[in-house]
Amino acid sequence: MDLKLYGITDPRWTKNDDEFFDSVRKALGGGVTILQLREKDTPYEEFLFRAKEVKKICDEYKVPLIINDNVEIMEAVDAAGVHLGRSDASIKEVRKKYPKKIIGATVKTILQAILAKAAGASYFGVGAVNPSSTKSDAVPIDVKRLNEIDEAAGVPIVAIGGINLENMENLSGARIDGIAVSEAIFGSKDVEESARLLKEKFLKITRRHHA
Repeated sequence: MDLKLYGITDPRWTKNDDEFFDSVRKALGGGVTILQLREKDTPYEEFLFRAKEVKKICDEYKVPLIINDNVEIMEAVDAAGVHLGRSDASIKEVRKKYPKKIIGATVKTILQAILAKAAGASYFGVGAVNPSSTKSDAVPIDVKRLNEIDEAAGVPIVAIGGINLENMENLSGARIDGIAVSEAIFGSKDVEESARLLKEKFLKITRRHHA
């Protein structure tokens, strides 16, 4: 599981499905290593259609697809896994039913991390490390807290929340496995180049990465 550049889709940045799928293709071409399809207010049939198409693109680039907050869609398209927020379906129940799937969990505290690990989480999304356009109510988490969560739980960590080229230096010294990025990739004018530059910079500033 390569979490270095964890892309999170956001349909707000594209006018139609063709543009959306094109942006996904460009993001993967630019170096996104794992992709989360996030469709917060999309009707089921439309979500399923997008998931099927995005799964084809991910398979083409050999990039795992994670479905945000919808186990049914994950199963329907045979995605690599699902990401569950703290208020979402029980990690334990999903892990029991899908022992081989990747299950991501959103955590903010050491206790949440320990509980999520015990329930069977494969990785943590920890944040927000900056103010975020997708989660306006998120309270920023610093490098010290990221490292405390890493030390306490020992599960791969992806930092999340408003990360871009300008503020990524703030993560210097963080023991993280990747960065989760939405707007700085999918909201940029050149999706492919933005993904490439973000990945390049992440590899330069973090202690823990693999060739």
